[in-house]
Amino acid sequence: MKSVTSDNFLLKFSPKIEVDISRESFTFKKGSLTTKFHTCIYLSKGKNARITSVGEVPPRPFESFKVDLFATHHGDDGYGDDGYHDKYPCLSAFLKHCTATMSPKFAMVRPTFIVRGVDELQPVLHGYQRQIIMDGLRDAGAARILFTED
Repeated sequence: MKSVTSDNFLLKFSPKIEVDISRESFTFKKGSLTTKFHTCIYLSKGKNARITSVGEVPPRPFESFKVDLFATHHGDDGYGDDGYHDKYPCLSAFLKHCTATMSPKFAMVRPTFIVRGVDELQPVLHGYQRQIIMDGLRDAGAARILFTED
């Protein structure tokens, strides 16, 4: 007889969120709800940068600068002028925002993500795209992540 753990039991009720990936945007689909997020965030200027907007221009854009998460050029977005070049915290915050937007306010069961198009990130992430997206979605609260081919 197959043993049933609480994790396996909860996965049966895990909401499914589909993610279509491109370098310019991530499209999240849950049931009939589809939302497209542009792959950029805006950070406030100054030493203690905080996120002012995700995927869209903030209300006061002159107080922020844009970080393109998957840009092939470096330095044009102003990010890393202080020597800090790791965009993973920005990607993690982006995915947390997207997950929170697609999930109910008080989610009892963490979602399962079905990810397509991860190889679109190859020119930027050089073979590490699956692991980076997997880590980011886990940080965002994923119970399970499934990668599918297009």
